[in-house]
Amino acid sequence: MGPRRFAPAMALILVTLATPIASAGDAENVTALLRGCEGSSAEFVQKFLPKGFKKEKIERGNVVFGTLPAMRWAYADPEKKEFVFDGTTSWLWVPADRQVTVHELTEEERAALPFFALSDPSRIAKQFTLSRSGRTTTLKARDRKAMLLEISVEAASDGRLSRLRYLDSQGNATTFEFSRFAAAPAGREAFTFVPPPGVDVVRN
Repeated sequence: MGPRRFAPAMALILVTLATPIASAGDAENVTALLRGCEGSSAEFVQKFLPKGFKKEKIERGNVVFGTLPAMRWAYADPEKKEFVFDGTTSWLWVPADRQVTVHELTEEERAALPFFALSDPSRIAKQFTLSRSGRTTTLKARDRKAMLLEISVEAASDGRLSRLRYLDSQGNATTFEFSRFAAAPAGREAFTFVPPPGVDVVRN
């Protein structure tokens, strides 16, 4: 092998060693990592970076996980708001606006939710290619027109989900960092929102 051929070949080997291809069981491991959140609460930091921008928007709060993809996100900083999702219907409550927005999600909208996309190993294998490095698994969409182009999930040393980052079809990046997990009630009633009396209810 001549020097011109040797260099690209060696580069390919190094890339392969640095980023191992995920095994057949890694799709199951990703789903197990997320399902490990069910029936618990956690503190979160959400970072949103629009495409073309350098400064992230940072929000903090607490989340309760039910049977995926049911979730209840209570934002505390910088603005108080609450996002509740029971798997098909979402409620967004913004106290400052005294308004609740209710929305029935379509299948396409559900597919754009990382916790829904990763809740089924067969769906993962069908829609993504996987690679793994240490405790981080990266999933890249097979369809470059997908709503979720890339997702990475990272496990902490205790096996809990510590970080989830995704890139949407518009090139925007969203990162969630999780900490302080604790057991929490996760019955169906926890993921239904009853609007306070006298507020505006908007249905999309």
